[in-house]
Amino acid sequence: MARNPATTYWWRRENVRAKMRIAVKKTLQRHRYPPDLTTDAVKMVLKQAEALALDFGQAA
Repeated sequence: MARNPATTYWWRRENVRAKMRIAVKKTLQRHRYPPDLTTDAVKMVLKQAEALALDFGQAA
């Protein structure tokens, strides 16, 4: 049985979403993004990633 490293439903797992939030926050801090806008930016990035994952899942 072959294992697929990229699961289609990664965005449903809360631990994966938490890791992504941390990674996005660190990236925003590294690029000196305004701290007061970080929360909205993180939500937008996760929403975009979910949309891309859904599109990718339908294409496969």
